[in-house]
Amino acid sequence: MSSVKLNTTGGSGGSVALKGPASTTSNADVELTLPVDDGSADQYLKTDGSGALSWSTVSTTDSSKVAKTGDTMTGELTIDTTATASTVCQTLKAPQNERLNVWKNNDNGNGSWYAGGDASNVMDLQWNSYSAQVIKFKNAGDVEVLTGNLKISTAGKGIDFSAVSHSGGMTSELLDSYEEGTWTPTCVSNGGANPNCTYGTRFGTYTKVGNVVYYSFFFSDVDITYKGAGNAAVGGFPFTAKTESTFGYIATVGHVTPNKFSSDTVTGLFMREGESIASLMVNTGSQVTYSTNTDNFAFGASGFYFV
Repeated sequence: MSSVKLNTTGGSGGSVALKGPASTTSNADVELTLPVDDGSADQYLKTDGSGALSWSTVSTTDSSKVAKTGDTMTGELTIDTTATASTVCQTLKAPQNERLNVWKNNDNGNGSWYAGGDASNVMDLQWNSYSAQVIKFKNAGDVEVLTGNLKISTAGKGIDFSAVSHSGGMTSELLDSYEEGTWTPTCVSNGGANPNCTYGTRFGTYTKVGNVVYYSFFFSDVDITYKGAGNAAVGGFPFTAKTESTFGYIATVGHVTPNKFSSDTVTGLFMREGESIASLMVNTGSQVTYSTNTDNFAFGASGFYFV
């Protein structure tokens, strides 16, 4: 007998049959033992591999199964890294005009990654924190930071411009630093004891882009009771100049009060390599000294140097 046929009990016709397969594995005699009761709602028949059947309940927290809507899956979901690109792309997908969410909820706050598309199937990968979009990785290759800053957390790293054509003397195409702030200029001597100065107003600003420092400063209402033992100079620069053999940096003087130096033709500053002070110069290239008993002295300049 290949099947067992059961007629309906209502007498209105029809039947139910249990039919055996065309053959069994190795033509073995298979015997299945039914459970002792009818189980509970939503249970299924489970075999122990030896012919004994029992009722079992589908687990909603089984780490080996992907959870259905409303259930929770424990453990990790791993995509087969040996699969081809086309297989991986089809592993997790959302309908057109919908998005695929990966949600994280912990003590540090809530957020989710999601890939969203439009009618043109242009996909963006985004990170959302609470109700605000934070960052977008655009399908065209752009990265948009919507909230916060782009922070480089490792010193010496930055934005690499190596894809751009460069000259034969190029030594670096990495923009690895930016800084801006203030500094306090001081009257000093280059090569001897510093002068004695009191200041009414003095301030300095700087902006550092990569290895270039752009600066400006201004003194006003300065009194000098002792001119110092060396040449007149300005100190307090925020960074030390880069060490280059026999190299220096020249800045333009924007304002100087007459009769406050040993020469009235002060036109610039000269900063030697490896130093953080700049000497005052006349247009012939010579240095000058401060004058004694100078009052109401004002002086300002701006320039740049390498670090």
